This record gives sequence, C-alpha cells and structure tokens, in this order.
Amino acid sequence: MPSVPPVADRPAALPGDAEWLLADGAGGYGCGSVDDLARRRYHGLWVARLPGAAKRWMVVAALDERFVAGTAITYLMHAHWRGHDRPSPSGAQVAFTRRPLPSWRLQNGAQAIERTFALQRVGADRAACLLVRYRNLGATPLRLEVRPLLGWCDVDHLLQMDSAFDATVHARGASWGVRPNSLLPMLWVTADGVAAFRSEAAWYRGCHFAIDQQRGYDHVGDRWTPGAIELDLGAGQEATLAFALGEPQGAPTAAFDAVMADAAGAWRTVAPQPAALAARLALGADDFLYRADGGRLGVLAGFPWFGEWGRDVFLSLPGLTLARGRLDLCLDALRGALPFLRDG
Repeated sequence: MPSVPPVADRPAALPGDAEWLLADGAGGYGCGSVDDLARRRYHGLWVARLPGAAKRWMVVAALDERFVAGTAITYLMHAHWRGHDRPSPSGAQVAFTRRPLPSWRLQNGAQAIERTFALQRVGADRAACLLVRYRNLGATPLRLEVRPLLGWCDVDHLLQMDSAFDATVHARGASWGVRPNSLLPMLWVTADGVAAFRSEAAWYRGCHFAIDQQRGYDHVGDRWTPGAIELDLGAGQEATLAFALGEPQGAPTAAFDAVMADAAGAWRTVAPQPAALAARLALGADDFLYRADGGRLGVLAGFPWFGEWGRDVFLSLPGLTLARGRLDLCLDALRGALPFLRDG
C-alpha cells in the first residue's frame, strides 16, 4: 500500500454522522460522510448500475489527494486503516458545504483548494458520469496529485486484493482508461486543465468501515488505483475531472458547469421558501426517480441499499410526483409499470 499519514490525535473537524447524497438518474449514486471518512462499504463517489445489470457496482470509491511542493507532501485523504484504533485525519483543515453541490475546502498553510463533486444525470443525449472540480484558492500555484481509488465490485460486497487485475492504462488525449478484466466496461478519466497521468498501479489494503463493523458485517476491504493524475493549478485556476463508463466524457468543464447551474437554480428556488422542510423534500424527490434500460421511468426504494420494488413505487409516487405538480412523471412511471402487471 502507498505511504499514508500517521494516525494523529487531532479529531475530525466535521460531524461523522452527517452524510451527503447525489444521484445519477440511472440507478446509481454517490454518498459519503461530510468529514470525508468512509464508514460503510456504500460510501463512494460513484456507485453505478452497469449497463444491462440490475445490481450496482462500486466504481470510484474515493480519491487519495495530495499537495506536492518539492519533497514536501500534504496528505488530504481521511481514512481508517485496519489495525489502527483511530482514523488518519487529513493533513489539511477541512470545511464542508452541502449546497448547491457537496463541496470541501481543504487548506494547509498557504495551500488551499475547493473540491466539488457532481453527478451528471443520464439523459436522452448524455450518459451518467462523475465530475470533480478543483479550484486553487491560494495566491500561488500548486500541484495536486489525485489517485482514484476504485472498488470494481458489487457494492454489497467488499473487494479483496486480486493480483489478476489488469493495470494497463489506455491513453486517448487527455483521457485515460482502465478496466481490471474484460468482463467490465472501460472506466475513463478525462482532465480539463494542465494535467498528466502517471501509471502507478497499487493496492490500498485494509480499509476499515466502522458502521459495517457495528452492524456485525465484514468490514475490511481493499481499493485499487491505476496511478496518479497530476494537476498544476495556478492561483485562482480550476481543473475538472470526469469519470465515465464506456466512452470518455468529451467536455468535463462544460458538463460540470451545466450540473452546477441546474443545482444552483434549484437551490435558489428552495432556499428562501418559508416551509423549509417541504421545500427541501421536494428538492430531493428527483433523486429517487431513475431511467432503467430502455428509458422506462422507475422509482428507487431507498439509498444506499434498495433498488426498485413495486409496492414502494406506488406508495411513493403521490409524494414524489403529484405533490410537486408533476403529473407527467406520475403517468410516465405508471405506464412503465404496466408490463409488470400480473393477475390484476
């Protein structure tokens, strides 16, 4: 496993029981703790429903990010390793903002970045993908190294080191693709900004998931990385990474900007409303609607475990659609359910 920072006594600055959630509209999602510590196997940046499959797969589990200045390295990842009593905290001071998209400020002295996650929702002319935006908040240039930690397993299970993983990296311009075996789709990461990729395949052994342990489940798994993405960010500059399955995302910056604009517009509509709870529930309703293969509209029974169950669809449709004045979505979901009707 690559070198990681030692366990320190500094407590996490953010609550561990608060979580964020994003949905990709295709049955996949991203979720995690706001303090950036994965506490359950379901915490991941992109848990995707692979084409033609009902089950979700942990694709991009986490990012090992580091400030690099000469020989000095600041580790930004917050992780709990097997055999350690306490998690290893980030080497930066961390602040979190949920809306309009989950965003963290990570600062160590004069070095500071803002990192924001987004999931592009599937549409008629676009595929689901994970988008990560970095912005240099400091007054001087910085180099950021990002190692994607991949799960590549059924999300209900925990990945264990597999020496048969194919570490071949396929380059296509500023896109780099990997897949551990021929049965899985290619995962592409594309960079907008001054970036390079360094092949450096490695296993991160012994990721400890405390909530799984509390629930009495197996709670130690491994993660795999194909290498490091090197980002050079001038003062105030931004770079965007896009993770996509099958084919690269051709325009990460434009895709992120579009998702951000939609999220910001929705939040501006909801934030000033006096009935805050009802407004926020309405904002999250679309997370439970998804397009199955063929475009059928379905309803997810819940995150992070459940898929689509008939009983839950009909119980939830009035609140998810009619209460928001979305008769069109209700009719779409009911029509989509007709092929499954049996015995009245």
